[in-house]
Amino acid sequence: MSQAVKILLASGSEPVIARTLERFKTLLPDLPLIVVAEFEPPEGEWIPWHVKRAWLENRAWVRSKIGARKIRLAAVILEPRTPYWGLRALGFALAPLYFLAFNEHGEHFMLRPRSVPQIARHAMWRARNFLKWQLNPGGWIYKQFWRIAHPREFRLPILFRLALLRGKIEGRAEIYRGSPALSKPAGISVVIPSRNGRELLDRSLPRIYDADEIIVVDNGSSDGTVDALRADFPSVIIEHCPEPLSFARAVNRGIRRARFSHVCVLNNDMLADSGFLPALRRAFDQVPGLFAATAQIFFPQGRRREETGKTIIPPRASLTDLPVVCAEPIEGEDLSYVLYGSGGCTMFDAQKLAELGAFDEAYEPAYVEDLDLGVRAWQRGWPSVYRAAARVLHLHRSTTSRYFTEAQIHAFIE
Repeated sequence: MSQAVKILLASGSEPVIARTLERFKTLLPDLPLIVVAEFEPPEGEWIPWHVKRAWLENRAWVRSKIGARKIRLAAVILEPRTPYWGLRALGFALAPLYFLAFNEHGEHFMLRPRSVPQIARHAMWRARNFLKWQLNPGGWIYKQFWRIAHPREFRLPILFRLALLRGKIEGRAEIYRGSPALSKPAGISVVIPSRNGRELLDRSLPRIYDADEIIVVDNGSSDGTVDALRADFPSVIIEHCPEPLSFARAVNRGIRRARFSHVCVLNNDMLADSGFLPALRRAFDQVPGLFAATAQIFFPQGRRREETGKTIIPPRASLTDLPVVCAEPIEGEDLSYVLYGSGGCTMFDAQKLAELGAFDEAYEPAYVEDLDLGVRAWQRGWPSVYRAAARVLHLHRSTTSRYFTEAQIHAFIE
């Protein structure tokens, strides 16, 4: 006989989830508790909800984790202004006859005839609040009118779509073939660009002890990086740039000095886990013709993973969506194809990298050069893969945020 469980689809804010958990525990208290949530809950068996995955993918994932267990209660939270409608829909899909809805105050109802008056009151209350919210800043209706008044907000997604249309009309562009490159002896070269990142290097360098050589490109630093490296890390090769260069130009200087068959480009704000380099290197033995293996990227606890390493073209995208997303990885996707490897934690086949001319230095001062490189490799039939076992913690934009505003960064990406 299958085990009965109760499941909370945590479709609310952190304090509301905590309050709902306390109420939910009192209902059928002997049943094991499962919580489906974006972040790990304070108690219960956690099934992660992947916010960047399609609903059908998430449903299959959650069902696989529940297995043969029977759902006795499936609860959701109807908190307004929280974008978790997929979780709410999943609660109904999993157990429509045992569906339980909480509001943000802990009150709840089931889909039963006796609950009709309570459901009607809730619906009227929500409708009034919904209309009020929609017509004020932050609401979807308000945002659409605001976009009409500020047409520039449509500029970037429209340019994306025009570029895609042009590609379909003109057909596939001629692929740049580059020049053949000589093979190099087996080994791993690590290239780290760094601008005034002395403290970051103190944390990151000891974690990559298993490289055959480490090249730090000191990118116009004024914090004593060169002297500190010579004193504390004498085996590190220093490529010194008197003035700050773009990411592509700085990294390319380090790549040109690399002596071994595989080159790992690593940001100074990436903290590698044990076994990071060997995990990336093994991918080249497992995938024929591999160009790049990229790591799984984590963010500090409590922060949504803006990058994950699993970069894909979404199957469907609205007019205002970017045509590339960093999907939340799930079990079983190790060595799956990705569009490109992150410029901050990816290992490349050095010979293939040289034949492509490394990173295109047209991208100033940073961003998108890794996407461009990955696409150019795919045009030659050289794949890039996601490597789950190679893990890094990203201290996001530890360098760029010191020199550029958020608006400037968005302008660079555009």
